Amino acid sequence: MASAHDSRLFTANGMESPMQKPVSMTVLGVLNLVFALIGLLSTIASTLVMLSQATTNPVYVIMAANPTYRFYVYASLLVGVALISLLAAGGIGLLLSKAWGRICTILYAIGTILTGLISVVVNYVFLIAPLVERSAHTKTPEEIGALGGAIGGTLGGCFGLLYPVILLIFMYRKNVVQFFNPSETTPSSDAPAWEYDRR
Repeated sequence: MASAHDSRLFTANGMESPMQKPVSMTVLGVLNLVFALIGLLSTIASTLVMLSQATTNPVYVIMAANPTYRFYVYASLLVGVALISLLAAGGIGLLLSKAWGRICTILYAIGTILTGLISVVVNYVFLIAPLVERSAHTKTPEEIGALGGAIGGTLGGCFGLLYPVILLIFMYRKNVVQFFNPSETTPSSDAPAWEYDRR
């Protein structure tokens, strides 16, 4: 009898055989939880920084002057919390060998990639471009520093898309799909086993 954490495959003679959990699922499950914790701490830190921004900070000035960008920043924090929750749930599900863990991980990966690409465009239009224009005229240390931070943050966000891409690659590997969806690899009751072998 296979354990609750094992998927099942059928051999040529129709006998059940347990399919071992891919090692990558345990590794990614742990990484999901680690990155979820880091993301939560980062979100808290970002919120505290925004709430304590000095009015002389160029980024704060742009946010205060542009309601659209200000709304985007606060909305992105809420979306970030939702994605972190999906990542944590996905990590727990992968460790427990639950199919919903794979689904949560896929949703997190797709959501993070989409929001990351949107963030690059929005930050360039509403933050980087205005900072470039302002620094070209005044060239104060604060504005130059804010511009460097904005560019660095955008590049860092692009690099941060690497992990979601890796997650998607692994979540759609054949052995992972078979493990979490054993019914897709189970022959129908009226089909001979040798017919299943040819699929």
